[in-house]
Amino acid sequence: EKVRKGIIAALLGVRPEEIKETRLLPTILRKEYEDDKYGILDVRVEMHDGTQIDFEMQVAEFDFWKKRIVFYLSKMVTDQIH
Repeated sequence: EKVRKGIIAALLGVRPEEIKETRLLPTILRKEYEDDKYGILDVRVEMHDGTQIDFEMQVAEFDFWKKRIVFYLSKMVTDQIH
């Protein structure tokens, strides 16, 4: 928990003390329909205020990064609706 808070704080540019709590959530985004794509997040964190953060780690740059981010964000939002 302490290390996770430190990493999140560094990435967000805040002091670790400003983060009350984090929880690792299931990282496989559910499929709505049979032909939907699966989304697998590297690290999904929920902050104490309900804010959800998706941390993606890549070893190389790839062309469809922007599309992947939009896909993951939209799945995270629709998961909260259900």
